[in-house]
Amino acid sequence: MKSILDIDIKNKIILLRSSLNVSIKNNKITNDFKLKKSIPTIKYLIKNKCKIIICGHIGRPDKDKNKYSCKIIKTRLEKLIGKKIQFCNNFKEIKTKLNKGNILLLENLRFNKGEINNNKDFSKKLSQLAEIFVQDSYETIHRKHASIIGIPKFIPTYAGLILNEEHNIIKNSLQKIKKPYTLILGGGKSDKLDIIKYNKNKIDNILIGGGNANRLIDSKKKINHKIILPVDFIYDKENKRRDIGKESIELFCKLLKKSKTIIWCGPMGVFENKKFENGTKKIAQFISKLKSIKIIGGGESSNAIIKYKLQNKMTHVSTGGGATLELLKNKIPPGINAIIKSQKN
Repeated sequence: MKSILDIDIKNKIILLRSSLNVSIKNNKITNDFKLKKSIPTIKYLIKNKCKIIICGHIGRPDKDKNKYSCKIIKTRLEKLIGKKIQFCNNFKEIKTKLNKGNILLLENLRFNKGEINNNKDFSKKLSQLAEIFVQDSYETIHRKHASIIGIPKFIPTYAGLILNEEHNIIKNSLQKIKKPYTLILGGGKSDKLDIIKYNKNKIDNILIGGGNANRLIDSKKKINHKIILPVDFIYDKENKRRDIGKESIELFCKLLKKSKTIIWCGPMGVFENKKFENGTKKIAQFISKLKSIKIIGGGESSNAIIKYKLQNKMTHVSTGGGATLELLKNKIPPGINAIIKSQKN
């Protein structure tokens, strides 16, 4: 897979798919980790005197479109790159606004149903805006959306700097596992458990927390001997398990201490609530002090690491949970395939 480093992009018109999915609360940005990761690619394109059309999404704007408008990131993005940006929410205005400045930010792609539905006409319309498409959104590379797999069918496509870096770091880490290897699976997405069958011969310990621990305990099914479940919990008022308890933290830390490779996908509990954050927080703090290879697999895991300001103490903190899960299942994410196919044509 070729990146923008492998081609001459000077003075080109670039359609750039970035990770714009910031966390928002009360109309204010509370977490811009992914946005900051997008900056090296944007600055590289600026250095090469490109005209840049930045596109992406924020949240899942099924109802409240005002809340998820990309306009909220315009000022923050301008500060990060030190350049003025034109904002555009209408396709008809794109050429006019691009002539006024070299950087244009499009409205949330998910405001158009054609994005999630991978509509051919929507993909083609986006591709006609530029000469080259640069895919730099690792967080969405596992999706089959128009801006992920649709656009590369119509226009030359290359990986951006962060996508190229993230994909290679995680892929290479999985190919050169140092043992003992411990995988932490938390959160509530049940498809994470599918990782076990693809990796059971590689992994020494599989620590399960969050909703997935509840799922396995309640199923009462026989589990693989490598799977370690919590032995105690913190409960809410309705007697529902919301976090792992003190004994479970001690058990998990004991196994993690011996590990040379740790990959973490999903929190131990509802860490957004202070009452139920202890499991996630203690595990994160413990891992941060180890000299192991420590890969944080995106999504809520990365949000937790950022919340506790431990990102600089990890080997890698990913922007893409879904993409990391695909690689853990020995699959090539759809967006990576789309880039490779585009470069073969």
